[in-house]
Parts: sequence; structure tokens; C-alpha cells
Amino acid sequence: MTPTVSSRVSSGVPGFDVLLGGGFPAGRMYLLEGRPGTGKTTFALHFCRAAVEAGERVLYVTLSQRRDELLAIADSHGWDLEGVDVLDVESGGLDLHASDHTLFPAGDVDLVDLMDTVLGAVGSVRPARLVLDSAAELRLLSGDGLRSRRRFLALKHALGQRDVTTLLLDDYSASDGDSAVYSIMHGVVRLERDAPQYGQVYRRLQIPKIRGVDHPTGYHDFRILHGGLEVYPSLTMRLKDEGADERAEAGEVGASRSSRIDGLDAMLDGGLDPGASCVVVGVSGTGKSSLAASYAVAAAEGGAPAAIYTFDERKRTLLDRMEGLGYDLRSMGDVLQVQELSASIMTTGRFIDRVHRDVEAGVRLVVIDSLTGFTHACPGADRAASQLHDLLAYLGGRGVVTLLTVPEHGLLGDATAPQIDISYVADTVLLLQHYEARGEIRKAIAVVKRRRGGHDRRVRQFVMSDDGMAVGDAITDYQGVLTGLAAFVDGTSL
Repeated sequence: MTPTVSSRVSSGVPGFDVLLGGGFPAGRMYLLEGRPGTGKTTFALHFCRAAVEAGERVLYVTLSQRRDELLAIADSHGWDLEGVDVLDVESGGLDLHASDHTLFPAGDVDLVDLMDTVLGAVGSVRPARLVLDSAAELRLLSGDGLRSRRRFLALKHALGQRDVTTLLLDDYSASDGDSAVYSIMHGVVRLERDAPQYGQVYRRLQIPKIRGVDHPTGYHDFRILHGGLEVYPSLTMRLKDEGADERAEAGEVGASRSSRIDGLDAMLDGGLDPGASCVVVGVSGTGKSSLAASYAVAAAEGGAPAAIYTFDERKRTLLDRMEGLGYDLRSMGDVLQVQELSASIMTTGRFIDRVHRDVEAGVRLVVIDSLTGFTHACPGADRAASQLHDLLAYLGGRGVVTLLTVPEHGLLGDATAPQIDISYVADTVLLLQHYEARGEIRKAIAVVKRRRGGHDRRVRQFVMSDDGMAVGDAITDYQGVLTGLAAFVDGTSL
């Protein structure tokens, strides 16, 4: 019986099947490649456990490691391999060191025996799924490229006739992208890892090829923890599959959001627009985080769940500072989440997945503090920019208001541009600045941009005290306030 085109088998890896629209097409052979330590064996064990959970027979043929080593890997994740048939070929007596044979060409001595052993086990176990670990040993026995291609092709046809879904593991450093093997496989999944100078290892995967499946291109973050792999699909695919634009057009537009700060809502002609993204720019100490958090508090007090994701400071510090301004975030319970994140261990893919889950669970306003923390969690400014664009597009499509703080360098700011340009994705831009007036450091606020509707174009005073935050009168006596170097309008320097 030949599997239908719509038949799918689950990989068992959380988040991965979404990339393929439900799993691997059944009855085909797939290459899972990656350098040592990328998680190939763990992925394969997920694949086996998914088969057992589905009531299917599964066979794991190991050529590169002993059975006890495989069991140790499973045990490290708290798994047992009950229901998984394991064939340890090397322990079974076959000699895999083809280079030791001198009378006959490589591949003529043990490869046929190996193929017979594998196919014999398949005939005996009659598995629905098969894992071959790994292609490097098969390539070693096959010798030259033409013989290798023929053997892999013969193996693929033999397994295809038995309707077996096969996962072939390969060391990418050994194959260097073997085009002969690639052309034979129905699909290819590549696991990658990058070890930074500081912080946790950064892992990502891509799917260079899957025949007959409309799969997302590009990279997707994943991590390995106790319990296996977790994959975080890119939002590009989520936007397509979940129809964010269609849902927005159907009426999921959310609500406008107030800061409940005297004068600020008036500057914005009532508040932030539904689904809008607001960037709060300013140097250190101007009140960016506090101002952004005030929107989260106002939303929560109005019954709309909100979430603050802080990369730049401890949760306790944020709560204490807001309490000093008269905002009791601790008493708001689950309606206002404050999540402390570390850019050294939180990748952007994982962060975006967390935001996605929270929004789907009901969060209606999001604060990201700050852009610097977000970009540090992502290797590469270009990728950070595209991921941020996708995130804001998703949140806007859900009618969620988003505030993003962007620190300027120095105490008074300078001309140094941020690592990524976010001006084109921002619906509203608020600028905070210190300025000196008569020997006193004061704060100023201005609405630099508002995409929808009008706004107050005057620079106003911004005050933070025990009584909270407030926007004061327009600053008309000085010019150059937003540069941090104010001067009297008559030209007398301060």
C-alpha cells in the first residue's frame, strides 16, 4: 500500500511539525544533517517516541554508536526506549572499517552484508519508521561518489517499497552538503549551532528541501533542554498560516490605549491607536521604561491583560521604581505580567514564541524594554530588523498595542544611530530628553511622529515625582531643547 500524499507522520519535536504543515510526508526518506553536538540523535529519538505514541513499530539502526550510548542519551532526557527496536550493527559483528581491506575495493566486502542486515531487520520488525545513524558510515563503505549514490538510491527504493518513513542522520562536516545524497532524499533538515564568546550556545535549523510541501524558508531557532528539542517557528509562517491580515480586516482591531498621564493622552489626540506600535526614545534616566510601563498599568486597570518584557533591568527594580511613582504593579496579579529576560540566554526566536503564546492567551498590550536587549538576543542586525518587523506586524494584526523603548547613547544623546532602523515600522514615536535650564536638569517630551491622525507638535515638560508622571506646559522660552543644549530664544546661552 502506497501512502497518500496527505499522509503525515509527526516528528515528535515540539514546534517542528508546524513547519511542514503537520509532519513529514509518510513513506519517504529524509536527511537530518548537522555537525557533532547539534542535536541529531535527540531529534531522531523524538521521531522514534512519536512512532511509539502513535502505535507504530519503529526501528533504530545505529552504525556510529553503541546501544548503551543511545540509551544513555535517552536517559539524559528522562526517556526510556520501550517500544523502540534498536539494531546495533557494529556490536552485531559486522566490520565497518572498510579501509582495512586491501584485496578488494571499498564497499565490495561489507556493504552488501550491511544492506542485507538492515533490510532483513526491516523485514522482520516491519516498522512504519526507520532511523539510520548514520550516513557517514554508509558513505565510508560505499567508497567513491558513484557507488555511494547507487547504494543510497537502492536503499531508498527498497525502503520505499515497504512504505517506511526513514530518517537518515548525517554529519554535515563529513558530507559538506553531499549533492549526490541531497538529490536522492525527499527532504533535508539541517541543524546548526553557534557558540558565542559569552552566553549559551545559539541553535537554529533550516529546511533546504522538502518535495511537495510548501514549507517556510529561512532559519528557525531551537534549543535543547532536559526533555529534548523545542523549535520556535518564525513569525513569517505564523502570519501566513494564522491569517493575521484577514483577522484584522474582519474586525480584530483592538482598542485605543491611554497612559492615564496628565497631558500625554492629549498630545496624542486621545491615546495610542488600536494595534499601533509606539517607540519611546531617550537617553538614560529620562523615564522611557516608566512611561511605557504606565500604558501597561492603565490597560490592566481597565481589564485588558498586559505584559512587560524587560531585558535591561531586574523585575524587582522595575516594580520598586514604579511603586515609587505611585504604581502598584505587584497587586495586579496575572492581568499584568512582568517578565525578566536575559539576552545572553533568550534568543529572539524563543522570545517571539513567548510573546505569541501570551497574545494568543489574551494579552492586549505589550511592552518590550528595550531594543538593545532585543538585538543582543539576535545574532545579526539584519535578522533582528526582519524579526522585529514580523513581530510588530503580527501584534498589529491582532489589535495589540506595542511599546518599544529605544535608548540613545550618552547622557545627553548623540548622533549615533541604533543598531537597527526601526523608524519605518513605528506608528508613533515619543522622544524624551534631558535639558539644562538655570542650573537644573529637567525633562522634555515630544511626539515626533504619529502615523494615524494629528498630534501636538510642541515640546513639553515631563515631570516624574512621588505623585506619578505628568506632562506640563509647552517649553516656549528655550530652543534646542531636544538636543539637550537649550538656549534662550533671544540667543543667550544657558
